[in-house]
Amino acid sequence: MIHREQSEEARLAEGIEAAKIEEAAEEAEKEPVEETAEAVKQADAPPEEPSGEISEWERQSLLKEREERDRRQRQRTKAEKDERFSAMHLQYGDVDTVRFIAAFCVVAIHIRPLLNYSALGNFLFVDGLCRIAVPYFFLVSGYFWARKPTSLSSQLAFLGRIAILYALWTAIYYPVVLESWDMSHYLRRVFLTGSYHHLWYYPALLTASLLTFLCARMQVYRQRRRRRRFHRNSAQIFLPAVVLSGALYVAGCLGESYYSLICSVPGVEALAQRYFDLFWSTRNGLFFGFFFFALGALVRRANWHPKRWQAAAAFAGSLFFMAAEILTLRRLNLAKDYNMYISLIPAALFLFLMLTAAPERGLTAQGRKAPRSISAFFRNSSILIFGSHLLFKYYGLKIADAAMHYSTDPQILATASLFAQNNLIQYIVVCLCSLAFAAAVLALSRLPVLRVLRYLY
Repeated sequence: MIHREQSEEARLAEGIEAAKIEEAAEEAEKEPVEETAEAVKQADAPPEEPSGEISEWERQSLLKEREERDRRQRQRTKAEKDERFSAMHLQYGDVDTVRFIAAFCVVAIHIRPLLNYSALGNFLFVDGLCRIAVPYFFLVSGYFWARKPTSLSSQLAFLGRIAILYALWTAIYYPVVLESWDMSHYLRRVFLTGSYHHLWYYPALLTASLLTFLCARMQVYRQRRRRRRFHRNSAQIFLPAVVLSGALYVAGCLGESYYSLICSVPGVEALAQRYFDLFWSTRNGLFFGFFFFALGALVRRANWHPKRWQAAAAFAGSLFFMAAEILTLRRLNLAKDYNMYISLIPAALFLFLMLTAAPERGLTAQGRKAPRSISAFFRNSSILIFGSHLLFKYYGLKIADAAMHYSTDPQILATASLFAQNNLIQYIVVCLCSLAFAAAVLALSRLPVLRVLRYLY
């Protein structure tokens, strides 16, 4: 009996020992899982801020990491700014380069360099391709004028700058006018038609900017009276100016290139003659410059930048349109003068859009970027070449005429005769003299004593 009780107690003790072993095994299996879950939570949790009890070495490491992160952020920001500036400067560098070329096109209009070789070639080059230059000037002026808000202060500053340019070049050409012009109507010419042949551009630019400004302000006023939400710097404020100036441009074409279409209308010829007695031409700020200036302002505010190849294709098509138009006008003998065409609108517009189109990817600071000094030289020298070229033409012809009358040296006579009779040689000499004059003025204007020369450009 006693033996049986002892065996039962032994079996009960063995069962209790086995249960303890199983519980210990289960706890051992749970501990790695709980440790793994805790490790995952610690890995997923954000890094804790360093406490004030960290060592000096750890603090220095954290400061270095933060400085390195800030340095990389500054480098990325600077690279983005350089890329944007490079793209912008690339666009405007192209605009200034073509402005420089357009100045020589204006010289060609006043000298007609191919006249001694081909009448048709000279007509297509001078009265066709080169006529894009002046509308292009108005477009560029309107585009950059619209970069600033249409405020009275900015408009007065623009008018003042152009008025100073016009006054200085008028004073420079005054001795030439005294020798070659009738002075009875000089003041009327100064204010209405220009103080010299090519200086009509400056009063036209003043008129065009003033009319565009007034139209824009009137549009803003109208929208405010109607209580419409309307931003005064949006492109919509220039739409009335473009529409009105477009109608005036068509009327100007009827008074120039299509004059024969209206001169047979009763009463129109007499009215047109009164106008021409006063203003000499419809190529002025009202009928000519107003449209292209307002169009440039609209392009700027609308931020219209098509792809470069699209604008180039449209420009090429507009050149064919221009050739067909001017040859038709010449064949039908419709033109009073070849200054204004319908085809000048798409030609000048798409040329400008082609130059201001966004550059392709990669053409940034690491690609082709026009240096700022060259771009500024092209921009400023174009104004100086435009202003001075007829001065060199006038005095060059005068010197050649004096040499042919008073010199007996065969070489001097031959050189003077070649300059006076060969338009191509005359064009090359005038271009070189104008370019040298522009470079000299730009160089001298950097001196503190001669900074006043900057008012010439």
